[in-house]
Amino acid sequence: MNNSFCLRTTNESAMITALPCLRAEQQDGIEVWITGGHESAFNPIGDLVDVPAVINIEGEVITPAVMVGKFHANLKCDDSFYKANKDAIDSIAIEAPTTPKVVWA
Repeated sequence: MNNSFCLRTTNESAMITALPCLRAEQQDGIEVWITGGHESAFNPIGDLVDVPAVINIEGEVITPAVMVGKFHANLKCDDSFYKANKDAIDSIAIEAPTTPKVVWA
């Protein structure tokens, strides 16, 4: 898979709207992300911590974490998947951060 993207939307619903091809319904009727296949690998990250929480020695939160407030995901895909979903991917792709908080293993 020679295409790699960092994706960001306002919330998970917006990511679902942009990439419905990465959703499937389970036997119990619950809709889930398709995280891997022959054409793509998808990591739905969710919101990210912008500023970590401050916690005292007893484990109590002194200052809560500040979240980015957006839904993030990573996508790797082959050329055929990208070509079929180019407009959607390009509309939510962001420049890869210099120091990413989540990376592919």
